[in-house]
Amino acid sequence: MLKEHPFLVTTTFQGDGDTIQYDATKPNRSDAVGKAFKINADGKGELVGDGDEIDGKVISVDDDHKFTGAYMFGGLNLPLGENQTVARGNKLVGALGANRAKGHVKAVSAPAALPSDITAIAADGDVDSDTKRRTAHNAARTQINSVSATVSDLVAAVKGKGSVINSDTTHTLVALGA
Repeated sequence: MLKEHPFLVTTTFQGDGDTIQYDATKPNRSDAVGKAFKINADGKGELVGDGDEIDGKVISVDDDHKFTGAYMFGGLNLPLGENQTVARGNKLVGALGANRAKGHVKAVSAPAALPSDITAIAADGDVDSDTKRRTAHNAARTQINSVSATVSDLVAAVKGKGSVINSDTTHTLVALGA
């Protein structure tokens, strides 16, 4: 079992009432307790989805859907996404758990290297036939798509937070700074 650090910085946030709901019949009054959250565009807390930036961990939920969330800590367990593994030092983003459940985490994928210069396509000389034009056009599209995918990976990497301290097959111990 991964041991959590007892030091937490917490505050109360308004939950979205959808992914973070009070339910007196659930252990700890909500299924959201123990899962990762983010603050959405409306300023409300919601469980993280796949690739979302992580703002903290849900500690408890009140009957008005307000919740206490840890947003800075020395090490808390967060549930790993389905079929995810992490390594020490990884940055984390949101992931989906079993049955597409929100509030889980995964490691940020390392972005691929940018492709070679598009001008290399024209190095073959004149593009003087339909076949050569089609080949050059397809090569350019392939490189543009590759750049687009790499930029997308870079954006995801920037969202990554924290640092994995330790992990097992279902949870990761993560330190999030201020």
